[in-house]
Amino acid sequence: MPHTSRKKKPGQSKRLQITDDHGWTHISKATDRSKYQLQYSFSDEKLSPTAIPRGLTIRDVNTSFSRTLKIWKDSSCLKKLQDGIKNTILTADIEITTCVCLGLGSLTGGKLPETSLFELAALVTILESLGAKHQISTVYMQDPIFNLLDEEFLCSLGYTVVSNPAGFTKIGATTFLFAPHLEWPVYSTALQNRSPALCIGNDVQEYLDSPLKAASTEARTGFQTFVQRYQSIDMPDFDRSSWCESTKIYWRRPMDDDAADPP
Repeated sequence: MPHTSRKKKPGQSKRLQITDDHGWTHISKATDRSKYQLQYSFSDEKLSPTAIPRGLTIRDVNTSFSRTLKIWKDSSCLKKLQDGIKNTILTADIEITTCVCLGLGSLTGGKLPETSLFELAALVTILESLGAKHQISTVYMQDPIFNLLDEEFLCSLGYTVVSNPAGFTKIGATTFLFAPHLEWPVYSTALQNRSPALCIGNDVQEYLDSPLKAASTEARTGFQTFVQRYQSIDMPDFDRSSWCESTKIYWRRPMDDDAADPP
């Protein structure tokens, strides 16, 4: 059922989204939004690789991720997600050969490593589901706050960590873009002149309904075109983390012209 909508739960609080000088957004529990500029490349909040907690090892990270992955695999959210992928993505007239993950966040430090771990768990299982039809050769991971331990762990899973902005250049017509909870300037950059086969990320319609007053006409037009060219369903609810909220699964309509996409 394309373009479904879902109302937010009553009393649901919004987290502060902080955009760094590379255009990346990270979630903060802070409430003072005024001190942050939500403008691409103009933020005063400069982010660097997250500090690694003293004594933390890759074995510890693997233990945490294994625990998170088990919780995710036992969830009703995953079952609904797998059914949704089977009934829509695996029957769609698209080809997926690569995956690009943007803004996952640190798995080892910072304020919300649990959210990042659940997002990674979801990505792992989504790639497994897609593997029933698609041969995905490379998974690229990009986030300016990755530290060396994050990179080591992601590489141990067989993924390729790239520096900003290399990840954007990897997005093409046969890409699965996994980018939940990005601020609109980063999302706009990722989709600019590109039409990934599959995209899991923010509900673009929410951008168009109100928060884009400061956005350029070009950005608004890009999002409007995206909504027209893609079918979508809601990400199922997940009771252990907020990352599924306001998140949609988009796949390209078969009549799309991908001639302008990079290889």
